[in-house]
Amino acid sequence: MKYKQITLIIGILIFIGSCNIGTDKKSNKQSGNLQEDVIIDNPKLAFQNNEFISCYSFVTGNTKDLIEGFDPCISPDGKWIVYTQSSNSSKNFSRIIKIINTENSTIKNLEINNKNHYGAIWSPSGEYLAFSIMTNDWQIGLIKPNGSDFKIISADSDIGLHAPTWSQDGKYIYAHNLAALYKFDKNGKLIDKYNLTQLFGEKFFFSSSTRFCFTSDNTKLVFEGGIDEFIEGLNEPSSAIFCYDFNTKLTKRITKVGLYTTDLWIDKQDKIYFSGFENINEPRKIYKTSLNDTTLIELINGMRPSIAPACASF
Repeated sequence: MKYKQITLIIGILIFIGSCNIGTDKKSNKQSGNLQEDVIIDNPKLAFQNNEFISCYSFVTGNTKDLIEGFDPCISPDGKWIVYTQSSNSSKNFSRIIKIINTENSTIKNLEINNKNHYGAIWSPSGEYLAFSIMTNDWQIGLIKPNGSDFKIISADSDIGLHAPTWSQDGKYIYAHNLAALYKFDKNGKLIDKYNLTQLFGEKFFFSSSTRFCFTSDNTKLVFEGGIDEFIEGLNEPSSAIFCYDFNTKLTKRITKVGLYTTDLWIDKQDKIYFSGFENINEPRKIYKTSLNDTTLIELINGMRPSIAPACASF
């Protein structure tokens, strides 16, 4: 009898703890099993919270607004967030990337001799940052977080390169020019090139913000595609997340009809994170899903999610 009572009490405590997660009491709470899955795998999330770069802890349920900025991306160890800082002056416009500590808000300046670069993303090991940089055209910059080993990657194209992503092992960088996806090593050597029309046909629209992410086994390519669907009040085509299988040559839709999606992010377990909305008058939300089970899990309000597997609570 005592054993049954203790088991019952523990079960109640676990249930209560799992229900206390979320920064928004109405929209951010999830069922115990769903949030427990997030807690174990992904304790810390960096995201765009209106004009702020923010960090959310799934352990404590707290959101910390760090600084005004854009394009947050959290380091693999969860200690730093790289972000874009834009000037307010139209005459001396600049947008540059900086790094901020998630605990004490210490800022690191990378001292890149260029006033127009943005959208940095950490390599899986945290060794490098890849980002978009304007020289004679849009290209991809690489730099270590201590400001050393800066280099620029270019392609055999006059259109420019956009939206860098990393292979899951951190050996390669991918970037596209709206028509082709390029694969480079960290020295800037072109390894491979994928014609997007040959892969998908002409049924998707791509922009400079479109991300293409390979899965951990390199057999699938997950991407955001503009589609011939429309959200009420939105003056542009909708967007959804798809997965192309190199073995079957088939493309599978991941997100549902009626949900506008952007800001794709994939973790090392091939779990998919993104922001989106169904109603243009409501705040954007961050969702989680996967390739095998496309059930959507609503996490918190926000945009531009990225996930760190390790976390120190705050």
